[in-house]
Amino acid sequence: MESTRTRSAGGVVLGEGGTIVLVRAKGGDGAFLFPKGHVENGETDEEAARREIAEEAGLARLESIDDLGESERYAIRPGGS
Repeated sequence: MESTRTRSAGGVVLGEGGTIVLVRAKGGDGAFLFPKGHVENGETDEEAARREIAEEAGLARLESIDDLGESERYAIRPGGS
């Protein structure tokens, strides 16, 4: 099976009193995840992260504290492929 690379961006959103923003995953098992999504052509990672957080969690005007860095992972599809 050939692998395909995609780039995603998102963030850990911290609120007052130590709250953390999570969103429910679409489809699948309904797990709660940090808001994130694919980087669109012409977007920086930060622009994509802010757009995805606004789209998924309805939050804007956020203060950026630090860059979380990068990680790579393989997508695991139903059936384990």
